Amino acid sequence: MKRRMWIVILFLSAASVLFSVSSYAMSDRPDKSETSTEKAVVTDPQETQELAKAAIDRMIASYSKRNAWEFMESVADDFTGEKALLDRTVRKDLSLFTDIDIRYTLDNVISDSGDKVSVTITFTRSHTVVQTAGRNIASGTTELIFRKSGNSLKLYSMKPLLIFGVSGQ
Repeated sequence: MKRRMWIVILFLSAASVLFSVSSYAMSDRPDKSETSTEKAVVTDPQETQELAKAAIDRMIASYSKRNAWEFMESVADDFTGEKALLDRTVRKDLSLFTDIDIRYTLDNVISDSGDKVSVTITFTRSHTVVQTAGRNIASGTTELIFRKSGNSLKLYSMKPLLIFGVSGQ
């Protein structure tokens, strides 16, 4: 009997605590409209396409010039892969390959209602492997996701087939 009474008391006190916590959280919770900092971003599709092209051109130029620092400046701090890993694989690419040439065509540019832009490209990448002097050519389609950063875009995510950091594959 005492055991049942303790169980009931424990149950009632737990329920009381849960009820008071949830009612406190609900009553003191600010209205979402009061605290929301989200803005409806309306962008011109042509402007978004130009920003995407500029971002890709900037990345390809720095990659082709073998400038890893400049390349990584085009990558968002919250890159979905490990930013340090991308940095290492890009640096490895630049030490293993020479005569890097990347040509691409924008297939699709889609901006979401937030700050991300998804870009699908068809590309041809060629480079000479330093150790063997052999020329490698790869082509395919890939998707790059960028995050808006001021008046430019920074790389947020890459999906396979990778166009950069290929030595890590």
